[in-house]
Amino acid sequence: MTDISTSDLGRENDYEKGTGYDKLPAELAGDSEVELSDCIGSTRLDDLPESTCRATRRTLKETSVRRSDEDLMLSVKAGNSAAFETLTKRHYTNTLNFIYRFVNNRVLAEDLCQETFLRLWRSASSYQPLAKLTTFLYHIAKNVCLKQIAKDQRTPYTSSLDGPAANRDSDDSTRPEAIADNRYLPEKAIIAKEASEAIRLAIGALSPEHRLVFILTELQGLSYQEVAEIARCPVGTVASRKNAAVRCLQKRLYKHVES
Repeated sequence: MTDISTSDLGRENDYEKGTGYDKLPAELAGDSEVELSDCIGSTRLDDLPESTCRATRRTLKETSVRRSDEDLMLSVKAGNSAAFETLTKRHYTNTLNFIYRFVNNRVLAEDLCQETFLRLWRSASSYQPLAKLTTFLYHIAKNVCLKQIAKDQRTPYTSSLDGPAANRDSDDSTRPEAIADNRYLPEKAIIAKEASEAIRLAIGALSPEHRLVFILTELQGLSYQEVAEIARCPVGTVASRKNAAVRCLQKRLYKHVES
């Protein structure tokens, strides 16, 4: 039986840190916070009066402490758009990777990630810190993905090699597909790429419920308890779905190795 190794997925399946953040809608962008060091400029602390020096050191120490996600979200609720920008920079890449692994489409993942953060922004007024902010964020991302999957099942698109690019919301559901040229890759690189692609397709073939649990636990590194809160189901159900997902993946990948 083939072992499932998440390292086989490869970094090419992930987005580099910060990619896509600059594409966020303007309403989500806040003013960057001014660093205290920018205000001090070239002034040396030793040149300041003792009382000012102590106060400055205390302020520098306080500002160096990383604010929690929940504290930042409460600041967003109070109208602080800069706090939302900080949250977005902190979690955009991981959220984008989760969505991409769920929908298996890079362009679509960008759109859905922006939709996720737009929903997070709009939900700020009713936000209550009852759980970790990341749990709340992944719950939103999960719902956005499931809604898109349901939409695609109603109107599936056909992959085409030379068809024109289509708008995701238009009636034309034919999309062009890029084919990688592997002629000049070393043999080991080709094998690794094929294995990574086989794993990606196997994950994509899982049911949405099994796929969600497998991605969140194995690829995003969340605990069963966190996943249970995101999926809104008991921890035992999470464990059961995870085991079922692993069995399905082993079966599919075993067939791939045999072929």
